[in-house]
Amino acid sequence: MRLNEFIAIMEEIAPPALAQEGDNVGLLVGREDQEIRRVLVALDCTPEVAQEAVTRGFDLVLTHHPLFYHPQRSMLPDAPDTRAACILLRGGAG
Repeated sequence: MRLNEFIAIMEEIAPPALAQEGDNVGLLVGREDQEIRRVLVALDCTPEVAQEAVTRGFDLVLTHHPLFYHPQRSMLPDAPDTRAACILLRGGAG
């Protein structure tokens, strides 16, 4: 299944219009045309969750909380706010 197809299904289940004002919903890292077969579901995308996704070969991390709450000025592997994203990007998930 393509990621854009998965997103369409998820938006039927949880419409973005129902999100609270200011929530950062939707695809934050990746490509909509990406083929996905395995999805890791978590509350938050912590560095540990990101590493598990890469190590175990998941194609997508689906979380309740967004990866980013605020715009990022940099993507540093040691910064707490961007470490998980860097793990995913280095692992080829983005």
